[in-house]
Amino acid sequence: MTTPASIPPPLPGSRTSRLAITSLVLGCCVFVCNVLTGLPALAFGIKALVAIRRSRGRLAGQGMAITGTCLGGASLILLPIMLGLLFPCIGTIKDAANKARAGASIQNLCMASKSYYNEYGKWPEPHSAADLVLILNGGRDPVTGEDVSRVADQNPRKIQFMEFKAKDVTLPGAGGQSPLAFYDPWGTPYAFCFDNGKPGIYYSGPGNAGETAWLDSTAGDNQVSVPFKDSSGATPIPAGYAFFSNGPDGRTGTASTVGDDIRSWK
Repeated sequence: MTTPASIPPPLPGSRTSRLAITSLVLGCCVFVCNVLTGLPALAFGIKALVAIRRSRGRLAGQGMAITGTCLGGASLILLPIMLGLLFPCIGTIKDAANKARAGASIQNLCMASKSYYNEYGKWPEPHSAADLVLILNGGRDPVTGEDVSRVADQNPRKIQFMEFKAKDVTLPGAGGQSPLAFYDPWGTPYAFCFDNGKPGIYYSGPGNAGETAWLDSTAGDNQVSVPFKDSSGATPIPAGYAFFSNGPDGRTGTASTVGDDIRSWK
């Protein structure tokens, strides 16, 4: 079998194309890096083949260039498959991270409420989601940095029991100014109630459109009523406070939705 005239055999002492070597090395890395090395492998392989053809035998490495080119091209074919497998994993990881973040926020609210009780000998009495933020933040609006007089009697010593930043009280994804509230990662304010015999705020789903009163019928008994029926068996809640997030589905209060809620009680 003779070599075609257009591709003469390598001459004695011909050197191997560096582009071909680079293409092969990058091509071998596609099993780990996929298109990050696959695209360069494809490009270098094509350039190497062109250079080898034009060198008329002065450059060798045609097999390396073809292998690198094929591996680089294969990475483009495998990319949609890998993305299809990766996207569900990314969603699961993001969901778990948001739940962990919501759980940490609720724990911070619990600790801040306990500190408030230790300082004033009573539980806060916020009339809105904005009041809760202002009271625990020392009576100061975390967005404007200004003191708000309407909650001055709730925290007369202006103690910052919990630090709120502007991003904490801004509705996720909102382009303009959001109503002042402490939002969970899914855009619903955290629901709350205290053992003071007065209604708290309860955000029923979907989203924050179903705001209702969370009633605590008695005061001073160190417990808060559960706002909905579930399988936790906690009725009432054995604490002077309670917080929860509706979770990623924005709904709560039914057997099919409480599974992803994040609550201060078990």
